[in-house]
Amino acid sequence: MGYAALVNGTSYLMLLLDLEGRITDANPATATLYGRPAHELVGVPFQAVLEPGSQTKAGLLLARTLAEGAVTDWELSHWRPGAPPVLISYATVLLREASGALRGIGVIGRDLSAGLDLTIRLATTNQELEGALLQLEGPKRRCRRPISCWKRG
Repeated sequence: MGYAALVNGTSYLMLLLDLEGRITDANPATATLYGRPAHELVGVPFQAVLEPGSQTKAGLLLARTLAEGAVTDWELSHWRPGAPPVLISYATVLLREASGALRGIGVIGRDLSAGLDLTIRLATTNQELEGALLQLEGPKRRCRRPISCWKRG
């Protein structure tokens, strides 16, 4: 498998930005995560695809990348037309020509929304279990973690 097949086949978002922060290339995963095909993003400032509350953080991400050469685990939210925002964790790296001259910024992003949704559902289920235990046993026995009550009970 060639490099292009790897980039085009991954579910991770991959962008190339110029030194001003405009998108110069994007892989097909952008259609899933941003809700827009890759070709529509070319020439668009990276910050323009973000929620208004994340645009300043995106500027800081790009500035930190230029200063430090690489940044990991930077989380930003993105708008998707007709859908809830997506939380994406980014890693960025400076791209250089063979001569050492700066070429741009490479960006990789992964969707954290599914994991966040699972965390919320787990917390909700835990609260429902606690409520059911209270109804079954009454207020005399309160558990912080229902699983530990089942083991004791």
